[in-house]
Amino acid sequence: MKLCIFTGINLGGCVGWELGERFGTLTAFFLGGIGSVLGVWAGWWAARRYLA
Repeated sequence: MKLCIFTGINLGGCVGWELGERFGTLTAFFLGGIGSVLGVWAGWWAARRYLA
């Protein structure tokens, strides 16, 4: 489960950063944080659904 959450954090943060980077560093930081939170949820959901 921890590996799924870790992967979700990294992928979500990276996607959020890439989406916000064109609008500036602060926007990239903000969207990277939101992406990380969504990545935690997605990793947790995937681990509970497919590994449990």
